[in-house]
Amino acid sequence: MGVNVILPTGTTITYDIRVDWNNDGDFIDANEDISADVKGFSWERGKDEKLPFDLVKANTGMCNLTVFNDNKKYTPSYSGGVLYGNLLPRRAVRVQITMGGLTYNSFYGYIEKIIPYPRAAERYATIFCVDGMDYLNLQAALCGLQENQYTGVLIGSLLDAAAWPAAKRTIDTGISLITLWFSEGTAIGEIRKLEDTELGFFYVDGSGNAIWEDRHHRLKTDHLISQATFANVMADVPYEYGARSIYNRVKAEMIPHTLQVLAEIWQLVDVAAGETQAGVPQLGTGEAKTFYAEYANFAREVVSPAATTDYLANTAADGSGTNMTASISVAFTSYSNGAKLVVTNNAAVLVYVTFLRIRGKVYLDGEPIKAFAEDAISQGKYQLREVVLPGQFISDINEADSLCKYALSLRKDPQPEFEIKLIGSTDALVTQILARAISDRVTITCDELGISAKDYSINKIAVEVRDGGKSIGATWTLAEASYEEYWVLGTSALGTGTKLGY
Repeated sequence: MGVNVILPTGTTITYDIRVDWNNDGDFIDANEDISADVKGFSWERGKDEKLPFDLVKANTGMCNLTVFNDNKKYTPSYSGGVLYGNLLPRRAVRVQITMGGLTYNSFYGYIEKIIPYPRAAERYATIFCVDGMDYLNLQAALCGLQENQYTGVLIGSLLDAAAWPAAKRTIDTGISLITLWFSEGTAIGEIRKLEDTELGFFYVDGSGNAIWEDRHHRLKTDHLISQATFANVMADVPYEYGARSIYNRVKAEMIPHTLQVLAEIWQLVDVAAGETQAGVPQLGTGEAKTFYAEYANFAREVVSPAATTDYLANTAADGSGTNMTASISVAFTSYSNGAKLVVTNNAAVLVYVTFLRIRGKVYLDGEPIKAFAEDAISQGKYQLREVVLPGQFISDINEADSLCKYALSLRKDPQPEFEIKLIGSTDALVTQILARAISDRVTITCDELGISAKDYSINKIAVEVRDGGKSIGATWTLAEASYEEYWVLGTSALGTGTKLGY
């Protein structure tokens, strides 16, 4: 299966590109192997930032496939095409490349859009694809309050809430222990908050796996060992050295939370007290209505509403008729800072909900406590440059203080920002283009820039395949590895070139 191509070096490379057109979860059905139709393609994943510890996050991974379309096979509106009716968004796409007996998973994601180009000289179409980051950006991830959990556990909870397969994730435990945590938005939005707190890194790899790297990830195992050396073989090395990389005053804050006693934390209606939020709800026979509660803050020990104590029903809107409380039911789903209530009328008559509330223990926010670290020497050289770390779940002032000092140590001095561009002119370079992954450590020598055998970590990978598969090039966005070589108990030695981390 797939298409075999002879590279200019004489080596055979196999491209296997498939689309699950019938959406049955596999890539083995008729017309799902589109390799022979592909004229060229590209993919990218990672974050644009060339620096360690930055507030920039990984982008949604993308893959663009350019396919021959002389027979209008990839024209969604053409009813005579063999794929008519199946040329739809969100169909799964898989790109694999085999060379030298090894298969590399280059991309796994979903079709975002198809654009045919009906040109007279050459008909082709472009299939734009996105990876699972886009899926997570669209999924609500409402989780109940969790206490004293490491970030990796919380990332797992968010993926569970988004129905992300357990077999498609690799999650570091995490370094930051989060005292109180809740989620209230999309999965990717909540993951971003944990990235800010942990100074971690989340992305989706070429196999479609969700990857969570905590802030010590690049200090472990093979990330301490260079995976490849590139000495003056780069086609181009875009390089910058400026003030953008400098922060010499770093601030962070933590908000103390005080747990209140058990009390009413939300109410929809209380006819007896003359209080309503949206009138008096009425329910016809067998009718169910859904209500969403939002608390003033996140809460714990929330009590599932009990008949009479927390809700009442009556045949009259003012509560003067027959008590029908026993004839209604309330299905209750609790989240961290709210809940969903589905109220059903099981009676044979119209009823009114005259009382409905939720009880629990809500946390009260205290005044923010701020920590900061600054470097007067750096400020004297480069002027004052301040950043505020947005970590929402920093547990205490000591952690906030450590976070500021760590960030300052990384960014008080300017750092080079650069990429390397590679062209697969040899089998060795093609292999490296296919094999390298996000966070891999590589060694670079560039005599023109005075860089000699220095190690870098890969933050972003972009690959382009052209000329029917004969030409392969890559651009890697790099971060200097030495800026992340701080001392951590049990993983490194405290000495020259290392910084005290946390």
